[in-house]
Amino acid sequence: MEQGSARTTAGVVREQGRLVLACGGYRSGSTLQYNLIGEYVERVNGGRRIGLLDPPEAARLWRGLWGIVGAMGLAVAKSHHAVGGFQDFGGAERVWSELAERGLIAPVYSVRDWRDVAYSMSRKFGRPLAELFESSQWRENLAHMEVWLALGALVQRYEDLVGDAAGSLEDMSHGLGLPWAPEAAGEAAEAAGLAAQRAVTGRLAAGGTDPRHLVHWDHIADPGGGAWRVAWDEEERELAREELAPLMERFGYEWD
Repeated sequence: MEQGSARTTAGVVREQGRLVLACGGYRSGSTLQYNLIGEYVERVNGGRRIGLLDPPEAARLWRGLWGIVGAMGLAVAKSHHAVGGFQDFGGAERVWSELAERGLIAPVYSVRDWRDVAYSMSRKFGRPLAELFESSQWRENLAHMEVWLALGALVQRYEDLVGDAAGSLEDMSHGLGLPWAPEAAGEAAEAAGLAAQRAVTGRLAAGGTDPRHLVHWDHIADPGGGAWRVAWDEEERELAREELAPLMERFGYEWD
């Protein structure tokens, strides 16, 4: 954050600002991560949540409205998309590397037991497991991941975001160079943790979405994970092992 800019008492650069982007893959805990860091940033008066930010909107923000981010200090957003294809962004996705080159983006990436990810995607998007793994949606989800990691995203486990939200916020704070305020982190963990998000979804009508928290009415189904153990037959388990075992190993998860 050494950009030669004036700082607030909270220590947040205001002149240029930065975009903190929760960019984890589908069903990986990115919404939880977004709300935790957003709640924390707001409580230390360092910025605010600005919602979903796909490449076209990010490009418009960067090329004409970046002063808004500078005024906030930190704009906390969520986006899955780093490449085009499944959705055509007309090349706008290049904005992420432009921002990264200037030190104006701080991506945070959530990972989860990949069996839970695959099961949840299958449920949410109505695709049988074999169809999911063959889909462009699955392949591009992995392609997004590679871009975010190459841009230096701070990686956190979903299991830690759920089990130790305040500790995860401390890791984010130090990893992103944000001021650390333990009391604010505890308050943010309570206000934006999994239990709070479930309470929000419980108030939504079928088909509804909460615009502040970005959760939808059926967003949280199996927060503890493991539903695949009952749902998948032996053929699906073998299919999952073939596809997911390398990903599990890469991120330090054990299959058994």
